[in-house]
Amino acid sequence: MDYLLAVQAELSAEIQKKYIGRVEPVLVEGLCSETDLLLQGRTRYQAPEVDGCVLINDGTASPGDVLSVAITEAQVYDLVGGIVAG
Repeated sequence: MDYLLAVQAELSAEIQKKYIGRVEPVLVEGLCSETDLLLQGRTRYQAPEVDGCVLINDGTASPGDVLSVAITEAQVYDLVGGIVAG
């Protein structure tokens, strides 16, 4: 089982990398569940409780806002980026 989880994590990380450098519309959900220093949201490709999320490390927003986020980093399941002005 550990082998399958490792293979799945490797595949997920590779898939996530394709988003680096892209600007994606993100629905802001609120503060990150792991730290109050980040916002958390989802792209149209990320379903709640199934997929990862977008951790927003630059900019401010309110829950429910849909904003353009420049993706700068890809983790195994999550994406990281900052809000694009305008």
